[in-house]
Amino acid sequence: MPFDSNGKYSLPPIYQATTGEKVLAEQHNIPFEDVAQALSQCLKRDGSTPAIRNLSMSGFLVTDLGDAKNPGDAVSKKLLDAAVPIGEVKTFAGDAPPQGWLLCFGQSVSRTTYAALFAAIGVKYGAGDGGSTFSLPDLRGRVPVGRDDMGGPAANRITPSGSGINGNVLGSAGGAQGIVLTEAQIPAHRHDGSALAAGRHKHSRFFTKVGGSSLGFGVAHTGNNVDGYVEGETGEAPDHTHPILTNYTGGSGAHLNVQPSIIMNFIIRTGV
Repeated sequence: MPFDSNGKYSLPPIYQATTGEKVLAEQHNIPFEDVAQALSQCLKRDGSTPAIRNLSMSGFLVTDLGDAKNPGDAVSKKLLDAAVPIGEVKTFAGDAPPQGWLLCFGQSVSRTTYAALFAAIGVKYGAGDGGSTFSLPDLRGRVPVGRDDMGGPAANRITPSGSGINGNVLGSAGGAQGIVLTEAQIPAHRHDGSALAAGRHKHSRFFTKVGGSSLGFGVAHTGNNVDGYVEGETGEAPDHTHPILTNYTGGSGAHLNVQPSIIMNFIIRTGV
């Protein structure tokens, strides 16, 4: 064989020509045939001879790749990085983030180690220590919402007056798990009611009379009076009802303010 198991080629040790000796065909042709066989096993640089087995790079790189165009083309790191940009946030079903990603829990990380990520998001989610670190988004117990003025004019779907969140500023946060409604948030309504009509009637009244005076309905008195009661009656009223007030009810507790949800991790691509 022209090559050994390590891919090294050596001429067959059949014949070595020396100066002054005749070169015979049966001696000369064997090495050239072996060289021809060896060359036929090489890959041509113009790509006209395809590989017939997997090629091991032994840890070395294939460099300077062009941009892939077909499904079977090799892809460069440049294209991979463009497909998943630094700073992209994804949901992740596992516990520990994969290589090149970090969990998003508002932690501070190095501006030097994660320089590409710092260039992408800056201090929009927190300045860290203000010098050597910056903060990642804190997505613990939160749902991301699209920026309200993304791409131009604000849609005014998330506003400070409506939600308490400035939807035009990356990193703004708000909302609550439960809400206690105020009177202003309850739809306008009223409770009407009255007692049943009781027909034409009048009511008796009793008043205390103390010392030398009397109370009641023009009850005259003369001489000495003693403590006691004076009985009287109201005038008659036609058929009528009496208004009523209901008692307060309810506990003024918070109501659930969470849509159907499933808990997952959020991870951000760092490229490191």
